[in-house]
Amino acid sequence: MAHEVFICYANPDKTVAEAVCSKLEDSGIRCWIAPRDIWAGEEWDKAIMDAIPVCRIVVLVFSATSNDSPYCISEIRTAFDLKKEIIPILIDNTLPHGRIALYLGSKQWLDAQKPPLEQHLIKLVDEVKRHLAQAAAREEAAARAKKEAEEAKKAQEAARVKKEAEEAAREKARQEAEAAEAMKEAEVTAKDKARREAEATRIKKEAEEAAREKERHEAEIAEANRKTEEARKAREAAIQARKEAEEAIKEKEREEEEAARARKKAEKVKKNWTGQLGLYLSS
Repeated sequence: MAHEVFICYANPDKTVAEAVCSKLEDSGIRCWIAPRDIWAGEEWDKAIMDAIPVCRIVVLVFSATSNDSPYCISEIRTAFDLKKEIIPILIDNTLPHGRIALYLGSKQWLDAQKPPLEQHLIKLVDEVKRHLAQAAAREEAAARAKKEAEEAKKAQEAARVKKEAEEAAREKARQEAEAAEAMKEAEVTAKDKARREAEATRIKKEAEEAAREKERHEAEIAEANRKTEEARKAREAAIQARKEAEEAIKEKEREEEEAARARKKAEKVKKNWTGQLGLYLSS
């Protein structure tokens, strides 16, 4: 932090304000005071409005002049709205009234009317240090609470991430189990398919063998039928040949009988002719 105390004062009270600033800074407390801490060319109002939010304490040099100063009223209102610690140091017998009283009504005053001013500045330093210590303690507590909240948030986030990781791991395990089951089923299906294909191949082979056996059997039957037909034809031919032989024998016997009859007839004719010839010759 660039400064811890913002000093608010009206211009007629500049000497007291500078004494306050000097005493605080001699005690190691960095202060912001106009016009010292306004850069050359910087807008006065903007510089003041930028300085108040970053301080811890606002010390108001209060007098009749600052009570009616629009600048002091604006600065105190800003500090009040930002919940800054306001320490009014009273340098005359004026009591707050008007608009500024709205922001100072509940504040503890440091009465610096009775000279010397130095003794009151020593007390002011003690008050500022006490308030700074309290502010530091509050900020430390706030920082600790913030850190604890961040750690709790991180812990919650880590727990959430861990839970999500565990759920993801369970989901992965479930998917892997399903994949393994699917693979197992695929293997069983493949084995069953291979078994069915082997069975189909066996049936096909048996069918082909049966077809070949049928063809062979039909060939054997056809061969047997052919031989049977040939045997039948051979029998018929043999019967026919036997008939023809018997006919030939009969024909031959008939021819022989006819030849025998012809010989007999010829002999008879010859005999008759010889007898007639003899008769003829004898006559």
